[in-house]
Amino acid sequence: DGTYTDENNTYIIDSFPAEKSHNEIINYKLYLYTKDKKQLLISVPRFNDTFVQILFIGDLDEDGKPDFVFDTSRDYEEKRVTLFLSSPAKNQEIVAPVDETSYQFDC
Repeated sequence: DGTYTDENNTYIIDSFPAEKSHNEIINYKLYLYTKDKKQLLISVPRFNDTFVQILFIGDLDEDGKPDFVFDTSRDYEEKRVTLFLSSPAKNQEIVAPVDETSYQFDC
């Protein structure tokens, strides 16, 4: 979890307290907050020996607001990366998920 501040706003990334079941994290939720908005970014019902990681925070679309890249892999035999951009955000959104890539490397 963390905080990112630009010249106009402070952005807070915070996770909802997840449950543990047999050493697995279940019902995980990651939120993005500003002073007047709250947005659910990621909701994962169950992880298998992995967890969400922030890979990048910066202004990719050059609109003056932060964009985010997260590792959202749910299983240790998978790599999943999700891109959130601020410019396509609608209504009460802060960012919008615009692309996701994943690949399996299990046997």
